[in-house]
Amino acid sequence: IIPSLIGAIILVLVVSFFARKL
Repeated sequence: IIPSLIGAIILVLVVSFFARKL
């Protein structure tokens, strides 16, 4: 079970990762 907080953190990490690629 993944808490919503961890899910939100993962989303932020993924967004920042793609932002750096762009």
